[in-house]
Amino acid sequence: MIVKMIQNLENKMELQINRLETRNEKMQEMFNKDLEEIKKSQSIMNNATTESKRTLEGNNCRTAEAEERISEVKDRMVEINEAGRKTEERIKRNEDNFRDLCDNVKCPNT
Repeated sequence: MIVKMIQNLENKMELQINRLETRNEKMQEMFNKDLEEIKKSQSIMNNATTESKRTLEGNNCRTAEAEERISEVKDRMVEINEAGRKTEERIKRNEDNFRDLCDNVKCPNT
């Protein structure tokens, strides 16, 4: 009877060990699936980060180009304004010279 009880106890323990092993295997499978999903998500996030960096670099490049063009336009405006100022001075000098010439021409006739 004691031998039978020991055998019965041994059978129950083996059954429990088998159940625990099965449960452990299922948990390991779930863990592996979750790990794969995390890896996929991480890869997607890395790709998104890389794409964001590229977009930002492109925008920075466009901004630099726009600033360079604005600078060129400002420089050109300064040149145009300077040329306009010189032209106005030249016109004024010519008008003054013309008045002087007219005054000189009128004086001898009077």
